[in-house]
Amino acid sequence: MKKLILFLFSIPSLSFSQSGTFSVALTTTDSIVYDTPGAFMSIHGTIYNLSSSDSVSLSMEKQFIDIPITWETALCTDICYPSTINSVIISLAPADSQEFLFYFYTDIVADSGYAKILYTNLSVPSNTVLHGYHGVTQVPAGIFEKN
Repeated sequence: MKKLILFLFSIPSLSFSQSGTFSVALTTTDSIVYDTPGAFMSIHGTIYNLSSSDSVSLSMEKQFIDIPITWETALCTDICYPSTINSVIISLAPADSQEFLFYFYTDIVADSGYAKILYTNLSVPSNTVLHGYHGVTQVPAGIFEKN
């Protein structure tokens, strides 16, 4: 008679931790910036990793840009990227944050522009944020002083 030996292996349950999630908050008072023609206008914000245990990799992508032909825009995180770069990928450690700037480079004619930036979590695609940014240049109104 043959003996059948059965080995049972204890397989631990595999648990794949969900990647962290993020949020975006403006550190300036508004998503609209005003300045004089020819100015470099910036809107400041911070990206937060909301997880204390998982890192986050996310893309920042210019989705829609409606600016005068002589204007340019730029994304800045730990470095400022050339205006020709339309998307960047950044990674945040658990509970970390990253400041960012969105620039409008204007010309000498008063005008306005608009851009939308899509922030997407590369591991959790449903974790997205779409922000609109406005830049307006105006010629300051003069004040007449009487001597």
